[in-house]
Amino acid sequence: MSRALATGLTAALTASATAWGCKCDPDPARDPRQHPAIVFEGRVLQVAPRLTPRRTPLWGRLVHFEVTHVLQGEVGSPMAILTGEGNGDCGLDVHEGESWVISAIANERDASQGFYADICTASFKGQKSNPVRGVLWGALALGVLLFTGSLVLLRRR
Repeated sequence: MSRALATGLTAALTASATAWGCKCDPDPARDPRQHPAIVFEGRVLQVAPRLTPRRTPLWGRLVHFEVTHVLQGEVGSPMAILTGEGNGDCGLDVHEGESWVISAIANERDASQGFYADICTASFKGQKSNPVRGVLWGALALGVLLFTGSLVLLRRR
């Protein structure tokens, strides 16, 4: 009987932990993370935990990027982005030296941190360069602008 109880308890805990994982809204019009304020390509310089002035850990990590291409918005270099821990909280699994395309929103959790990005903001690890990269980036930027503009027009109606 105790073995059945232990198995049932383990299954229940596993199922509840899975239910708390990252979930992106399937409807882009309802999810503010689908409407980025900035989009850029950059290389990860540093991944650091967030700390209070007294060095107490806070939620999330600050990722510092060397910006190589700006696709949307005003972005300086270096640029710090807040993201989660990457363990079910939608955070980006970033490591120093990697290239990423970051699509970020204004940080509603902590305005002093500037911008926030996660897997739901359509950020992704960059690929190696190829000859058509400039054309693809131009098409991506145009697509983001057209999509954002169409949503603004739809909301005004």
